Amino acid sequence: MRALSLWRPWAELIAEGWKSIETRRWKALPMSIVGQRLAIHAAKKLDTTALARIRDDDVGIEVIHVPRAPGGCFVCHGLVHKVTWLTDTPYERRRALCACDGLVGIWLTDVVKVIPPVAYRGTQGFFTVLDEVLGLEG
Repeated sequence: MRALSLWRPWAELIAEGWKSIETRRWKALPMSIVGQRLAIHAAKKLDTTALARIRDDDVGIEVIHVPRAPGGCFVCHGLVHKVTWLTDTPYERRRALCACDGLVGIWLTDVVKVIPPVAYRGTQGFFTVLDEVLGLEG
């Protein structure tokens, strides 16, 4: 399964259902992941300004509490429904939790939390993890 590592609390926001569009500043759309499951890894790095930025970007919702996963673990996996260039509509802002004009949007559905989170070393960009690591049948 393909995987992406996200700074915390962005990974947890996906796992908790607050965020369903992951955004990236890539130059091309990774269309090969559409229809595939994508594992979400919570990096060791913590974005201490995330919740304030969500408020500042006026996404139309207020995230109050986000459970913190330990850094360096898988927290969920979801089905990549589509990959698009984002145009910063109010709907996209609410689903991405940020101002997102011109960003690549990875739209996730059917997100399943990994309980308990599975420790794993992540890396930048896409990487591959065996389904068995996440407790899934191979």
